[in-house]
Amino acid sequence: MENTACNSSRQYPVRVHQGTAYRYIEDSRHAPTILFVHGVGLDQSLWHPWLNRLVPDFSLITLDLFGHGQSEDRPGLSHIEDFVKQIDELVEFLCIGRFALVGFSLGALISLAYASMRTAPSHLVLLHPVYRRNQDQLRQVQDRLKVAREQGPDAYIEIALKRWFTESYRHARKDIMGDLRKIFRRNSDGYLRAYQLFAEADREMHTHDRSQVKCPVLVITGSDDTGSTPTMSEQLAQDLPYAQHIINPGHRHMAPLEFAETLCEQTRSFLIENRNEVQGHQEYPGSEIIPS
Repeated sequence: MENTACNSSRQYPVRVHQGTAYRYIEDSRHAPTILFVHGVGLDQSLWHPWLNRLVPDFSLITLDLFGHGQSEDRPGLSHIEDFVKQIDELVEFLCIGRFALVGFSLGALISLAYASMRTAPSHLVLLHPVYRRNQDQLRQVQDRLKVAREQGPDAYIEIALKRWFTESYRHARKDIMGDLRKIFRRNSDGYLRAYQLFAEADREMHTHDRSQVKCPVLVITGSDDTGSTPTMSEQLAQDLPYAQHIINPGHRHMAPLEFAETLCEQTRSFLIENRNEVQGHQEYPGSEIIPS
């Protein structure tokens, strides 16, 4: 990783609207807008290493999902669509028309659902999503959820950090590991509910019509991500009308943090190269495995 998760966005204040904590970095009314959606147990600080790299070319919105960060906890949330509505409330309040959506892990599922149900997204970037998990993969997710419920968040945090980061990075950036432990502990109740939703998301996502995703889509994962596998990203890109995918060698699940500069540049390039919205039956064929 090229930056810390906690220090690079102090100049951008957090605001709250209807229980949603967010940052809105509006460079100009003419700059395209990107809205970022984090994953389970995390918060909008995930995106801090990205922000200064994307300003001034884009206006940026980051948010804390309900039950995470500084957003209010809503114990009744049980569906991906509940978070779709959270995004609706925020973009309507900010008077945002068209915007690109960038989502990580659970945030990728939320972003995909949003794009299948709404016409506002101009582009979609899905970072390390799950898709069509098999029975063994679903069992592993349920096993991890059971550990978190029975032994508390601390037990799961250590398991997650080993899965999410390369060993060299975990040893080199103990400060970041400490920050993430604190974030997980703060989000422990919301995390368990969100992880339950994530564990059961395949059934809900199956009800969404992927053919309704009319914008260009970039799907990214890492060759060493055992939870959001290359096969999942390849299949998802094949099943979307205007999608391409990238497999980054050596990247594990938390690549948006450990390899922020790489993924940020891939996202920027995709948004710039596909700046014209999809018209008619334009295709975005092809996939890419970035050479090591």
